[in-house]
Amino acid sequence: MKSIKSKVNDETTVTGCIFHYIAALVKNFKKLCDENDVCAKSLLKLLCACPFVPIEVFEIICKKLDAIKEINDFAKYFLNTWGKKYDVINKLKVSDMIFSNNGVESFNKVLNSHIAFPHPTIYHMIYILLKVDKVYFHRYARQQNDNFDHKKSYFIPLTRIQQELDVFTSNFGLERAEIPSEIIKKHKNHFDLERPIIEI
Repeated sequence: MKSIKSKVNDETTVTGCIFHYIAALVKNFKKLCDENDVCAKSLLKLLCACPFVPIEVFEIICKKLDAIKEINDFAKYFLNTWGKKYDVINKLKVSDMIFSNNGVESFNKVLNSHIAFPHPTIYHMIYILLKVDKVYFHRYARQQNDNFDHKKSYFIPLTRIQQELDVFTSNFGLERAEIPSEIIKKHKNHFDLERPIIEI
């Protein structure tokens, strides 16, 4: 991330990939927590939603994590790694709605599956690219027939975040943290779909 920022100007916005953010959380969750621990799972679920909450709510969550960081390695990992990187993981202000580079990685997988041998000729490579492009065209056409906007499904109502925050604080014996009503009202237009929180 530092090397990227050194090569861009002040007008460039650098955002992380939601897939890799959650993958990093899950990886460290498995390393630092008991996967069957209900309390730890409630924390993971809350942290997976952090890219889709306003900074005011992110700060509320981090403040609660600070209270348990000495007894919970996963909370300490999150604060050390992501606690000061809200602008990187924040997806509420991504104008093009592209939250992940999964499309690029899946293209690489499809491309590799069509290359039967190393060092193909230029003509063979053109043929492969045309073939893969056709595969993606049909996939895109199918998606266009689906009226549901999958990208919007990640927007999470703050009322739902409050529920997850309540479960987390209750599980860890912490004082309840309430998201101020003015914050909910301020950001209500971001959360117009009652979709489940991101599941792992």
